[in-house]
Formats: sequence, structure tokens, C-alpha cells
Amino acid sequence: MSRAAFAVVPWLIVLSPPAPAQAVPLRLNWQRDWKSAQQLAASASKPLLVVVMKDSEPACAEMLEKVYSDAVVARKLDHFVLVPCSPSTHDLIQIDLDGQKVSTCPKFPGVLCSEHQAFERELRERLEDPATKEIVVPRHAVYAADGTPLLDRPYAMRRDGFLEFLERALARGKDPTSGGASRSAATQKIVDAIVKAHSDDDREEAARLLFADVSPEREEAFFEVISRVKRPEDQAVVIRAAGHGEQRAWAPTIASQLESKHAWVRNCAVVTLEEEKNPAVLEKLLAAWEKDKDAETRKDVLRALGPCGGKQKKARDVLLGELASTKDGHRIGAALSLGHFIAGDPEVAAALEARWQKERDEKVRLAILWGIYHSVDSSQIELIDRLVKDERHGTFIEVADYVKQRLRAGTGPGVPGAGGGGGAGGAGGGWGAGFHVLQLVAPIYAEDKVQRNATRDFGRGPGGR
Repeated sequence: MSRAAFAVVPWLIVLSPPAPAQAVPLRLNWQRDWKSAQQLAASASKPLLVVVMKDSEPACAEMLEKVYSDAVVARKLDHFVLVPCSPSTHDLIQIDLDGQKVSTCPKFPGVLCSEHQAFERELRERLEDPATKEIVVPRHAVYAADGTPLLDRPYAMRRDGFLEFLERALARGKDPTSGGASRSAATQKIVDAIVKAHSDDDREEAARLLFADVSPEREEAFFEVISRVKRPEDQAVVIRAAGHGEQRAWAPTIASQLESKHAWVRNCAVVTLEEEKNPAVLEKLLAAWEKDKDAETRKDVLRALGPCGGKQKKARDVLLGELASTKDGHRIGAALSLGHFIAGDPEVAAALEARWQKERDEKVRLAILWGIYHSVDSSQIELIDRLVKDERHGTFIEVADYVKQRLRAGTGPGVPGAGGGGGAGGAGGGWGAGFHVLQLVAPIYAEDKVQRNATRDFGRGPGGR
């Protein structure tokens, strides 16, 4: 899920020629202006649910198509006054409404695009991050009729997590000072399974069920689990279960464990954040870099600053500084992460090239090549060619060729450590070629105390975990 800035532009809604009538059921009562929505919320004693979506984020379409279409969800949404909020423009369709053909937005049936865009302009200041002026989408914000915030949830939710969110929002609507609805039986069952697990495998499997969705209820359950599971080793198993890109909405919650008194827990949290790749935790990672004294944790913070850096200058500057560190692990981490910054940044490219020329540690050189893979930028092929122009080391040549193939195809990272999932398809020869390259770059990760999930899953062969 991306952090998307909503631009203020005059939108043109084309009403003619009308599109053919489509049988789209008007299941949800979307409102058409903010003042009327507040009046309805007051008269009906319902909370306002602001639904923030944007077409450029695939998770938005997935929620609207798969979650909002669920019958149970639709019935629960009837307890809210629904406010559609989006800057996107759509081709209008026609639907049958009370025996008449009505032009409407296909995403929010019953309203025009100009109306959900007006909501976006009206509510932007409430929703955007004051520092970045951006809004995380999807986003669901619940307000009382007078505009008092009740509950806010960025990122996508699946069916169960969304229902849990709605239950909590309704409870807050009745009593804003309450903690919300009681925990669902399903979530409590997961909590008990994690706490009472007899093996690491059982605990990990139960934790994955918890992380499979996200809601305020599940976040509270996570903190209860961490408090009830006393051994740092067991806490770490739970935290590591969230170390996948699809769990990126959990990153702010996982980042809370950077404050743990146990170095092992902090280290596992950093690696999990690296794998979740969510820029929302950048400031907490930078704080950890400044104050954490554990050497392994600090080394892994450098690796996390790439996928979590959002190309922010503050992260880039730390990495450029550590590229010249006397510590091999720091140079490796900086080289890997700077690959996320190299696209369109000649200073980073020059720094990596200069490091390559003077570097004698083979693992750091591998990290430079592997880091360029993170750029997903075919223009970096020229840099790779310069690096290995007179190279005789077979491993470097093979890795360079593989990275160039993937960058040339524009398919992006697809093997462990490269920022992608477990299975390497597409360019570069598929899973077999990816596994071979993984063996070649294995020295980069050989001394890690916390094994990356993608590396472990990839090692299990096709199908992963």
C-alpha cells in the first residue's frame, strides 16, 4: 500500500454521451455532501464513516470489490453514514434507481465523481499527515456527527478485520470514552493459541493467523500476547511471523518493540520492519540507529533504512556515511539499502562506484551488486557494466548478469534479500536461476543472527512457507 498525495486539480466529469445502463445494485447509501452527511448522522444517531480510496492503489479496488460486497459487511455498514472520499475520476455508468436510469460513479454508486472529489477537498486537512501532506490509502476514519474523531485505521483490511473495526467504531460511537467493543471469540482463540503454544512452529502458525488481518482489536491482542509470553525468544517468534510485505500495515505496531529491553526482541523487530517495507516507521528506525547500542541491531537498522526509507534524505545521508564505515557489516547494510535510493540519484551511484573500486571485502562487493537490484531501474545496467568491466571473479560476473537480466525485464526483485517475495519467476530463469544466485549471494547473509523470512521460505523450494 502506498502513501499517496492527493493533488488539488479541477476535475471534469463527462456526462455525455451516456454509457449503457448497467445492473449495479445500489447496496450502500453513499452521501453526496459533508453538511448533509453530518445532519443525517445527527438525526439517525449514527457515526460517520469516511472511506478514503484512490485508483492508483490496488488495495483500494480490492477492498471495494471484495470486502464491501460481502453481505455481512454491507449489513454492518448500514449502521453508519457513509462518506466516499477520493480524488480519482471514473467513467460514469447508468444504473436503475427507483425505476429511473441515473448516471453515477461506478466505484461509489449513487454519487458523482465530482461529489466524492468534493469530500476529498473538504476533508483533506483532517486526513493528511501534516509532515508529508500525504494520505495513506485505503483509509477509514470514523467521526461523531459533530466531527469529533472516534477511530481511524489506515491501510487495507480484510473481511474479518474490517468487521472488527466496524464493531469497535460503533462501540466508540455509543461511548467515545470507552475502549471499544469486547474482543471477538475468533481473535481470543488466536491469542490463546499463541500464548499456550508448545513449540515455535505452533506459535508461529497461530501468530500468522493474527497477522493475516489488521484491526485495532488485533493490535491490542498483539500487545497482550507480548505481555503474556515472557521469554524474549518466544516474543521474537511472534514478531518474526509478521515479516512479510503483505503485513506492512502492522509495521507501526511492530515498531513499538524497538523499545523492548531485550536486544534479541529489538533485533527481530528491525528485521521484520525491513521485510514489511513500510516508510511509516522511518523515524522510529532512525531513533533506534541513534540510541541502540546492540551491534547486530544497528547493523540491521541500516538494512531496514533502504526498504523503509521512502527515499528520504535523512535515511540516505546515514547510509552514505556508513558506506565508508570500518565495520564490514555496516558497509554491507549501507550498500544493500542504497540500492533503494540510486534511481535518479547520481551522487548515490557515484558513491557505490567509488566504494567498489576501493573495496577489498568480497561480501561488500556482492552487496553493492545486490543492492542495485533493489532499484528496479534498468538505467542502472550501465553502472553494473562499469563495475564488472574488467572483472575476472566468476561470482561477481554471474550475479551481475542475473541482476541485469531482471532490471532489463523490469520485473523487479523476485528472490530473497532483493525486496520481493519468495519465488523468483519471470526474467532470469525462474526459480532455479534464482536459487542459484541466492547461493552466490549467501555470504552476505551468512553471519546474520536473524534469518530473513524470504531466505528461509525460498530455501524450502517452490511454494515457500
